[in-house]
Amino acid sequence: MLVGLSIVIVMFGSGSPVPSATPSLDARHLIAGFLFGSTGALIALSPVGKISGAHINLAVTLGFLLMQKLDFPVALG
Repeated sequence: MLVGLSIVIVMFGSGSPVPSATPSLDARHLIAGFLFGSTGALIALSPVGKISGAHINLAVTLGFLLMQKLDFPVALG
């Protein structure tokens, strides 16, 4: 989430140089969506993602831990 939200801030933030470099709002939406989605896909395909199921949302990881579908060290990672 940190990387995805950072992408949005960089693409649309008031002090960011990106809006002046890419004035088209549609192009920035397209780039931000691609980068946000790619980040999620890279997490899912990483070794940690394969073990944990790539739970980007902490609530999902906590739920899997409580249902004993994940060990504590794996959930912590």
